Amino acid sequence: MTRLRLCREKGFDAVEPDNIDGYTNDTGFPITYEDQLRYNRWLASEAHALGLSIGLKNDPGQVVDLVSDFDWALTEDCFDQGWCEAMTPFLEAGKAVFAAEYTDTGIDFEAACRVLQPAGFSLILKERELSAWREVCPP
Repeated sequence: MTRLRLCREKGFDAVEPDNIDGYTNDTGFPITYEDQLRYNRWLASEAHALGLSIGLKNDPGQVVDLVSDFDWALTEDCFDQGWCEAMTPFLEAGKAVFAAEYTDTGIDFEAACRVLQPAGFSLILKERELSAWREVCPP
């Protein structure tokens, strides 16, 4: 909660919490799907209580359960890894889905643009180091 307050105090409009899919990873803790769902909903509720928008990042397995709790979604490498369609509930709800693909995967960015842009994704290509450089799909 302190970090969310800090974001609000610094004038941010939104937050994107990372690593909110611990139930799918070996964290050293017995985190269940339900544990993660409860935590993610709490996090969204706390952000909203502070007037912050919040995005769901890289948790395709919980999209259906969380689409009503989160304001938008952010994916990394969903095209390269083949799971972009999991984000359809956000698009159907009229919510933004931001997609970042990375140069180190060898992705065919033009193909990703042809598929994701018409589906409603906002797509960019980035270097993994997250410098200012980016490539966007043609209009």
